[in-house]
Amino acid sequence: MTGLQEAFYIVGLIYMGLSLVVIISILLAIGIIRRRVVDLERLVREKIEVVTSLSGLAGDAVKTVRKFTKHTK
Repeated sequence: MTGLQEAFYIVGLIYMGLSLVVIISILLAIGIIRRRVVDLERLVREKIEVVTSLSGLAGDAVKTVRKFTKHTK
């Protein structure tokens, strides 16, 4: 094997190794981003449930006040 062939093999091995590291890094980054988005979605859903339950409680309070003040509407 000549020196030029060895140089190309070494460059090829280095390129493949770096490519593998970059691909693994991209996959890990995608996984981390996905996890954060799922956590954010869960947090938003919880906040929406809280707001929905509060609006339901407000409606119940209005019904109770109407009942005790003899409003028929």
